[in-house]
Formats: sequence, structure tokens, C-alpha cells
Amino acid sequence: MNLKKSFLNPLIPHYRVQHPINWSEQFLSKEEKPLDVEIGFGMGEVLVRQAVAFPDRRFIGIEQIWERIYKTLQKIQREASPIDNIKILSMDARIAFERLFSLESIDRVYSFFPCPWPKKKHIKHRLFSVDFLKLLNSRLKPNGELRIVTDAEYYFHWIVDQVKDTGFELHTEKIKPQLDTKFERKWCQEGHEEFFEIHLYKIEHKDVSVKEDVELKAYMVEQFNPDNFVFQDFHGDISVVFKEFLFDAQKQKGMVLLLVAEENLTQNVRVTIMRRNKGWRICKADGQVFFPTSGIAKAIECVYKTVISQREPAL
Repeated sequence: MNLKKSFLNPLIPHYRVQHPINWSEQFLSKEEKPLDVEIGFGMGEVLVRQAVAFPDRRFIGIEQIWERIYKTLQKIQREASPIDNIKILSMDARIAFERLFSLESIDRVYSFFPCPWPKKKHIKHRLFSVDFLKLLNSRLKPNGELRIVTDAEYYFHWIVDQVKDTGFELHTEKIKPQLDTKFERKWCQEGHEEFFEIHLYKIEHKDVSVKEDVELKAYMVEQFNPDNFVFQDFHGDISVVFKEFLFDAQKQKGMVLLLVAEENLTQNVRVTIMRRNKGWRICKADGQVFFPTSGIAKAIECVYKTVISQREPAL
């Protein structure tokens, strides 16, 4: 058990800590030290190397693919000396920067060989858009920097076109292979002899506020008939889509499973409708992990409105 805990120790349970995160509290040493963030760290080659080379800095790695996270955890475990200056977030980078980092809290951000999303219909998925660059700017300290390396020339030009009015000073150059990552080696084997580097230096602050958690309200109704429950999907800036409704007659408890989509974030939520002495209580189910957002609050409200709209009229 101790070995397992040690192996997984770099992982941050971001749903269970206060947002935005006080990063100093997440490390063994509580001192304030420079904070670097790598977006999409792949197999962790650069992340681990940097952490070993600069023990006086702290490193946050963001990655969504569990296989890559696992291999990175293995690299950390194999180091001769314990590494205590790396933390890992398994999540979308947009959500991480929106909710988990305070304004002007990061010194450097890196991203090496991010997915270029080459098809025109997928351009909306490209990470370093104007809006995302402004978000990064807001989280970087004064004079903070962002470094991106890509093998794709069209993606390089696309990012350069996004930089205007994002508060960054732009520097670009072509560089020789130097990162020694799995993806760099792959491109070298395919004949690439140089890559495109973008350096952005923060010269003006762009204020993008931290998205805060929302208090989730519980509702009470006097009557509920599960046979009448028919949920209508809600669409708008927030979308709430019905997936399933289950009811246990013996326990007098219902469960509504919903999909909630809002800006940059899609989450599943379970809403319970349970019998109480004075009626029925409608609230979020226990044991879930999600960000308590306006979308989740809207989903609970939608269940409440469905219940009160479908009550049988009094005779």
C-alpha cells in the first residue's frame, strides 16, 4: 500500500482540492518557488529531466492519456534520488488553466509537439488560439514565458497568427533536434532535421478571471410520481442531456443520469430524487467527481422543474 501511494503521489486529485489550487501546499516543501507547467508532457522525458536538473523549481505536468501518465510515473519512480518537485494533472489543459491556477501564478509554460489538428474541420480543437493564449497570459507572472515547439509548419504559422493582442512579445526560430522525446525521435526518423520554435514573453497582462466553483442547491417537493418522470433536454449556452432514469421503489429513491455541456467542459452528473419525511429531496448524488459549475447547478434545477411540472393535479 505504501509503495502504491508513493507511486501515485505526484497525481493531484483535482476534484477533491480547493480551487484554484494553492500549489505551495501540494509539495513537500511549502516554500514559494518558481512554478513551471508543461502541457501534454507525453512520456515525461522533458518533465522529469527538468525536475532533476532544477530542484529549486516546481513542475506541473498536464496530460490526458493515462498510458503516458503511467510511463511518466514509472520514470519518476526509477530515478536514483526521490523527485518531490513534480505534480501531475490528468485533465484538459483549458480546464486546468481556467480553474486550478490563480492569476499571475506561473513562471513558465511549455508545450512540445502539441497535436496540430491538421484537418480544416478540426481547427477548432487547436489549443493555442487567441482565447487560450490570453488565458495563459493571465496565469503567467509578469515577464513570464511560453515556449512551443512543433514539427508542423502550417501549425507554426497558425499559432503565430493568433498572437496579436494577447499581451505577448513574439520570437520565433528554427531549431535542431534537442528535446530527445519520443515524438522528436519519430519526426527525425521520418527525415525532419529542424523544428519550429515559438517563444512568447509576457509584456502586458490580460485579465481572464478564474472560473469559480458554484454552490449546488438542493430542492424539496411535496409530491413525486416516478411513472410521470419524463425529462426534456435543455439547450443553450449550457446543455443538459438526459441519459437514464432509475427508480428503486423499495428505497423510494430515484437517480437521474445527465450529460452537462458548457464552455470547454463536458461532465456527467447523477441527480437523486429521494423520499424524506416531508416530501422528496432533489440534489446531487454522493460519491461523484465533477467541477461544481453553473452547468451542474442548471442540471439539478432542470430535474426539479421536471418534477414540479409533472405532478398530478389535485382532484
